[in-house]
Amino acid sequence: MSDHLERLLKGAVALRELTNVDVVVIGGVARGAWASPRATQDIDVIVGTTDLGSLIDAAPRAGLVSVPAEAAALASADMTRLRLPDQLRGPVRLDVIAAVHPYYERVIERARTLTVFGLEVRVACPEDVIVLKLLADRPQDRADVRAIIDANDELDWGLLREEAVSLELTLPEPRDG
Repeated sequence: MSDHLERLLKGAVALRELTNVDVVVIGGVARGAWASPRATQDIDVIVGTTDLGSLIDAAPRAGLVSVPAEAAALASADMTRLRLPDQLRGPVRLDVIAAVHPYYERVIERARTLTVFGLEVRVACPEDVIVLKLLADRPQDRADVRAIIDANDELDWGLLREEAVSLELTLPEPRDG
């Protein structure tokens, strides 16, 4: 893992400790917890609050900063972006999604505490990473879904079907054999 990614992950853990708000890793880093890791330069998290201002306020104590123009641009999507002080532009970032949808609350409830890059972090369960990737539906997300399905023999397909129906998603087929 790059030094930048490790610093972002430490910042996410620190935000949890400073604010007592649940922080759950999703995205490419979560994919790497449930299937072979792939290169990524950002960390995506869902947080157990709709008050992103409290996280922005705590960011400097967590070694992170908010770029006001980015925060303003993402606010209408119930998101914010935090950065490392020496990486104010570019792909190295912590994207923070507020738990504004009941599904996000379920993701937080089902998250598991894992050791990722030597840090104890809460990570979305593999089923939720799949569902979140289906919601995003970009080519890399579809590849991530297939990698997680292929790497996990004991996925809860009942949970996957239930969430897919509730979110009007189409599930891929289980892996062969």
